[in-house]
Amino acid sequence: QRVIVTALDEFDINNTRTFNITLEISSQDLDYNSLENKNIIVNKLNNDFAKYFLTPTNFVLNEDEEVEATIVLNSKPTHEVIFDIENTAFTQVSVEPSKVVFTPFNWNKERSIKIKGLEDSIIDGDSNSELRFKITTDDNNYSKLSNEVIKIKVLDSKKYENLAVNYKCSCVC
Repeated sequence: QRVIVTALDEFDINNTRTFNITLEISSQDLDYNSLENKNIIVNKLNNDFAKYFLTPTNFVLNEDEEVEATIVLNSKPTHEVIFDIENTAFTQVSVEPSKVVFTPFNWNKERSIKIKGLEDSIIDGDSNSELRFKITTDDNNYSKLSNEVIKIKVLDSKKYENLAVNYKCSCVC
């Protein structure tokens, strides 16, 4: 008889694990019943690693327009993983929330980050800003990851408003 062993992905970051499988032999046939049980050692290799997905990482939006980014972890952390979101241009962009926390219990639940271009009612041209995602954690794997940046360009809504064009017609009709 053929036995197939399939490893389940538990999403834990760990090293190779060793398991012992015992095949117990029992039969009404005395020739087979006298055979010894067999022990099989199985090594399960880990395919999980610390990573997070932040999408998208670039936005172009108008003043008074709202867009959404999402973030989620790739694997189960051993401790909380906290993303503090620093807004480099708080007069041009608002962000909510300013902090996202993942735990060993909610690590695979995608989180939304709302980004809004702020209307400033002045003609000041388009602006560029960044949201910086700083990671804080006691998890040995996630603490090694680099911080991430979302680049944002906010288009000035007043740029072309009240634009007057003066010209003289010199044609003869």
